[in-house]
Amino acid sequence: MTTEDKSVFLECPRCQTAGMLKVGQSVHRGKLRWYESVNCETCGLRSEADGTGLPPEGIRLKLIEKVGLWRVVLGTPSSLSVVVKVVRDALGLESGDAMRIAKSLPGVLYEGTEGEAQWLEALLKNAGESPRLERLEAS
Repeated sequence: MTTEDKSVFLECPRCQTAGMLKVGQSVHRGKLRWYESVNCETCGLRSEADGTGLPPEGIRLKLIEKVGLWRVVLGTPSSLSVVVKVVRDALGLESGDAMRIAKSLPGVLYEGTEGEAQWLEALLKNAGESPRLERLEAS
C-alpha cells in the first residue's frame, strides 16, 4: 500500500518566508516514511532530512498543527495477540506497553498524525482487524 504524500508547507525557520519548509509523511510498502525539506530562495537556507518510522517530535507537531490529530479506533479485536504484535512492532513498544494498549479495547488504539493513523490502520487491516480512523476536531 502506498498513501498519498501529505505535505504541508510552512515558513522558513531562519527568515520566516512563507512556504519554504516542507514536511510530510507517506506509507510505502508498509513502511511509514517522513521528511523535512527547506529550500528558501530568500535567505538561502537549504536542508533535508528523512527517515522511516515515527518522525522526530517537531515534525509530528507541525503535521498535527496543520492537518489535525487523528485516532485509530478498534472494536473488540479478532485476535488480541495479533493487535499486540502489530502495535509493538509498529510503534517500537515493549510487549507490556503494547498489551496495556490492546487490553483497553474496544476504543482508541492510537492518536497521531494522519499518516501515522493511515499506516497503523493498514497494518491492522492486513492482520485481519477492522480499525477505523477519526479526525479529532480542533479545540
